[in-house]
This record gives sequence, C-alpha cells and structure tokens, in this order.
Amino acid sequence: MLVVADSGSTKCDWILSNKVDELEAVTMGFNPFFHSKEFVAAKLEENKLLVDNASKVDYVFFYGAGCSNPTRNIEINKALEKVFKHASIHVGHDLEGAALSVTPNKKGIACILGTGSNSTYWDGKKSIEKVPALGFTLGDEASGTYFGKILLRDFLYNRLPREIYSYLNDELALTKESIFEGVYSKPHPNVYLASFMKIFGLFQKSDYVQEVLKNGFREFCTFHIACYDNYKELPVHFIGSVSYYFKDELNSVLSEKGIHVGKVVKKPIYTLYDYLKTKK
Repeated sequence: MLVVADSGSTKCDWILSNKVDELEAVTMGFNPFFHSKEFVAAKLEENKLLVDNASKVDYVFFYGAGCSNPTRNIEINKALEKVFKHASIHVGHDLEGAALSVTPNKKGIACILGTGSNSTYWDGKKSIEKVPALGFTLGDEASGTYFGKILLRDFLYNRLPREIYSYLNDELALTKESIFEGVYSKPHPNVYLASFMKIFGLFQKSDYVQEVLKNGFREFCTFHIACYDNYKELPVHFIGSVSYYFKDELNSVLSEKGIHVGKVVKKPIYTLYDYLKTKK
C-alpha cells in the first residue's frame, strides 16, 4: 500500500492506495518547528483510517511545511515509523511536493500561498530555493498569517472600514485580550492568524480588502518570484487556499508584473499522488 501526505501548518491531506481502493484522510498539519515526534505520532494514532491500514503500508511519501532540514525531518520520520512500522518512508519539503504536483518534469517556479508562503525554482528534477523561508514572524508574505496580522493590526489601531470593524467587533466579539491570547498565549498562533482569511472572503470586493490583498501579492512577487533571474521566462505555479480563493487579485498583480501564470491548485495532494504512484 502507498501513502502520500501533503502537510501545511493547518492541515495534512492523506491518500492511501492499494491499487484497487484509494482512501482519503485529513489530520491536523504537522511542522517539525512546532511538533515533536511524540506529538505527531500520538495525533496520527488518533486517526482510525491510518491506524487500521498501517500494517499494510509499504511506502510513505510525506511532504510538509518546515521539512527542509535533515535534522528536523528526522522528527517526522520517526513519528511515521512508529505508526507505519513496515514502510519505506520519505520525508520531503512542502516545496518539493508542490513542484512535483504542478510541474514534475518541466522547469518552472512553484509557489505556496496558504497558511504560510514560499517559492522554489524547479529545474525538472530538483528544487532550488533562492531565498530562505523566514516563517510567519519575519516573512510569509501574502500568506494567511501575513494577511491575518494586517487585519488584526488594523482592527486594534481602529483603521478598518466600519463594516469590517463592526463584523469583527459585533459578530466575532473580537477584543484586544482575545487577540493577544490567540497570538501570544495559545499554541499555533500562525494557524490562528490565518483563520482570519475568511474575513477577506466575506468582504472580498471592498476597497480595503482589494488593496491589502494586492499589496501583499506584490510583496510576494518582489521577494519570492523576482528573485529568480529567469522568472519572466517560466510559468509560475501556485498551490494553496490563498492563491486559489483570491486568484483574481493574484492574477491581476501577476499580469501587472509581466509574470506568466501556470497552474493554480487549491489542494496538491491529488496531482502529487498521481505522480508518485508511478514512481515508487
């Protein structure tokens, strides 16, 4: 049995296949920056579908946020080994998974715009990163965490349009104290911040949201696309919910920058699985 997993910081999509049946599961996202091998293994063992099929699994391909360093990857690998005891396991970076899902055999730039953000140049065989991923505190331009921070900052500074401020204040009962608790006291503040992307969806046509989105996408282009010398000569692909749900705003900025848009995919797990099932 083959298992393919694509993990962001918010959730992880799984496909299990025995050549006859294809089963799907969803768990929380796992990131070795935030999660120990003990935590990951415990959470995996809570998923009945994964546990019930674990003994039949021969190969596991796991691509995840934060999995760009061999030392960190060991944490995820050991957690997977505890669950899938008889499997050959590969742990790779989510950028590698992104590239394999949208441009596995051709040159291109693959970008992630979800809870976090990042990009890579794919030469048809391997991933080549030009700038480091700085995480949600220093980077993650145009990600859910990035936009969430802007929204909450403007709420606290009383700089939001009245209709958006009223919704956050009246409907969500948002306060300085609740925001500080979500950002500074509770685990996974990046996921908390990214959860406010739903507000951008609700008020997508407002001038405020349009300006914030497009400025964020411009920043992403500056730092994560234009850093590649040949970026105007290659298709630039995107995966992740932010790029998918706000593709009109994204396409507008890419057009203004002279960037050729390739694929825009919400969930790369399906095309990633289609590629890997022929390669194991």
